[in-house]
Amino acid sequence: MLYSLNAKIRIQGEADKNTGVVPSVGAYASLEMIEPFVQYMEKLLVEQMNGDMAFLQSNPLETWWYNGELVKFRSDKSISMLQLMIDNPRITIAELSEKLSINSSAVQKQVAAMTKKGYISKEGTPKKWLVHIFSILK
Repeated sequence: MLYSLNAKIRIQGEADKNTGVVPSVGAYASLEMIEPFVQYMEKLLVEQMNGDMAFLQSNPLETWWYNGELVKFRSDKSISMLQLMIDNPRITIAELSEKLSINSSAVQKQVAAMTKKGYISKEGTPKKWLVHIFSILK
């Protein structure tokens, strides 16, 4: 994704070179004076629109949304695992392994990867899965 706070600050700094750092002066700047910022915002808008179009054109069974970005999983098992966690937040690794017909170490590896990416977490007493990634079907 093009947007980052550092990039935005850098671009604003470039525009400030032309307009000055006093906001009231910059408010009356011409488009030419703030050209770096205009270009940055145009690129950001195009990127966002392209992402939105890709999202709308994607297969809804395989497409998930997390933190403003599209996520596609390479394995149907990952999607099934997330759905099982959504349907039963207290499901165990052993139960996931049994329902997905894969060994528990593979489930643990998937869980660790999804946790590291922020897609899932476990909270509460008793512990339950919180799924932070969303299917576009729901």
